[in-house]
Amino acid sequence: GSTLTYYPEAEGQDERFVLTLGQDIHRSERVSLTYTARLAERDTSRGEHYVYPNVEAYLTLSDTDESYLFPRPRLGYTISGGGSSDGGGDTVIDENDTPLGPLPELNIADHFAYIIGRDDGLVHPEASITRAEVATIFFRMLTEDSRAQLWTTTNPYSDVAAEAWYNNAVSTLTTSGVITGKPGNVFDPDAPITRAEFATIAVRFFGGSYEGEDQFTDIAGHWANKYINRAAVLGLINGKGDGTFDPNADITRAEAMAIVNRTLGRKPDADHMLPNMITWEDNLDESKWYYTDVQEATNSHDFEVESDADGLYEVWTGLLQVRDWAALEREWSESNSSSNPGDVVSDVVTEPEAGEGTDADGGQIETET
Repeated sequence: GSTLTYYPEAEGQDERFVLTLGQDIHRSERVSLTYTARLAERDTSRGEHYVYPNVEAYLTLSDTDESYLFPRPRLGYTISGGGSSDGGGDTVIDENDTPLGPLPELNIADHFAYIIGRDDGLVHPEASITRAEVATIFFRMLTEDSRAQLWTTTNPYSDVAAEAWYNNAVSTLTTSGVITGKPGNVFDPDAPITRAEFATIAVRFFGGSYEGEDQFTDIAGHWANKYINRAAVLGLINGKGDGTFDPNADITRAEAMAIVNRTLGRKPDADHMLPNMITWEDNLDESKWYYTDVQEATNSHDFEVESDADGLYEVWTGLLQVRDWAALEREWSESNSSSNPGDVVSDVVTEPEAGEGTDADGGQIETET
């Protein structure tokens, strides 16, 4: 019952195809779009190059006309040899090192907790979060298929050792193109992550580009300008309320949780959580803007999605045991050589235990409780 309709270029409309599906698509159901793109021209200079097809594809919901942009596949190729302007040199596609096909996918079907309190029993929503911790959160939120496809334990950074607890996360997300290092081939894992850096990582899971006016008044000329604008249009980030974004400020844990929840499509609602959920002494005030996002990020739960005049929201239907990320990561890797799996893993305990799951600087975001 599906139909494919071709529309030629017309005034105000680009040439396009519209595929109308003959069946409903349900929440969390995977939707794949496959097409073939021909590389008409290539950069012949020596080095690594990446290109995206000049095609944008959207999934539009018939009942709301809300559209979602499909990730654009990225093709990588390497020119070695002469690299002349006449097409000399060799084109090498290395499938082990170059991410091909769709961008990495995040698990939006399961609502697992990804932030856990520190060993003082608090969640510290207004504290900072490090680059290594953020990489680990997104790594563990990947789908099983995406993680397996992109898995690697090698990276180009001089400050990410093979035995570091965050190595698998940093290496895999670097291969995927989601995260990048800093000048000098360093990752700076223990540094706080800025609002611009965090927005850039989140929006890379969606692909696409941005052309248009700035969404904030203080990002003109910023290296992350297009990422910030794209993230704003996608609804992943908010400004400071005065028209600014403050891109170079360190992001807080609460701000990070809010963006991760939006990136994962989570819709927490304070009126539809559960009375026996994990709570935090420093997150009891329901009037705080981050209350629901913190609860969403720290409680594993089953849920149903409902809607009202204000939009979609979650109704929690049951709590789940917090995942033992350390055990899972050992399953994911045949040889986990890290002696300290880091700040985001620990055995499940009934009460926070002092000193558990801390890294070199004592920071802790995800000790299981």
